[in-house]
Amino acid sequence: MKKNVLADLKTHLDKRARYRKKYRKTAKPVHRRVLKSTMTKTIATKDIVLAPDGIFVELADQMQQGYLYNKYHNISRFGYPKAHLMACSVIQKQQKNGYFEGHYYWSNLPKAKVVDKQTDRQLRGHLAVCKFCVKLLEGLQEEAPLSIDEFHAQQVADCATHQPQLQPIKVGRHGYSNNWQQISRSHRANKNYTCQKCKFTAHQKEDQKFIHVDHIDGNKMNNRSNNLQVLCILCHSKKDDLHQKNFSKGNGKIALNKFLRKHKGGK
Repeated sequence: MKKNVLADLKTHLDKRARYRKKYRKTAKPVHRRVLKSTMTKTIATKDIVLAPDGIFVELADQMQQGYLYNKYHNISRFGYPKAHLMACSVIQKQQKNGYFEGHYYWSNLPKAKVVDKQTDRQLRGHLAVCKFCVKLLEGLQEEAPLSIDEFHAQQVADCATHQPQLQPIKVGRHGYSNNWQQISRSHRANKNYTCQKCKFTAHQKEDQKFIHVDHIDGNKMNNRSNNLQVLCILCHSKKDDLHQKNFSKGNGKIALNKFLRKHKGGK
């Protein structure tokens, strides 16, 4: 009887250990929450702070930086609206013409909720940053974000670097942030799928898989745009000993050989 009880207890503990190992969330501590909030009618336009270094709203006793965008836009004709990270000339003109309140909404989410005025469909899209805002930002920081994906990645990275710890950030099994695919896709597109080392450009969509985004400092959670570089798979494989080892086996080796045969004459 005693042996049976001990055996049942051991089985139970083994099952619980396997369950915890399988479903345990990998997390990296960060230092301040980037709240996921979109402006609603309860957040009046007067509560938006147009500061010299960005656009803010006070949420949960914190000043949260975000962006403004025209929520009701003719997407069918003009595509998605631009996101405004600064009180640029466009925002000032819309305020002056009385087209700001009730039209422009604040958010700090990677995807913005937009209504197509022509079809009344509600859509979610990745917005590019207004070119006038980019010019203003270039005077304030080393590299201005060209998309909201890059802006959001900067916000998370800043929280991880400068503020006291409050909550974890979820990361994938390979150590990348959960929105890494979006960041990578956006950054490669902004650099025209061109390697920053050898200047190889993927002109065809099928060759875009040979263009990678590399973390310069090796920290996969540091997704600030000034820590990202676009490399072709060959230049990526030559970065250091670790990368040479990774691309000498498995899927990395197969992809590298395909690239060499197609674009480098099999060298």
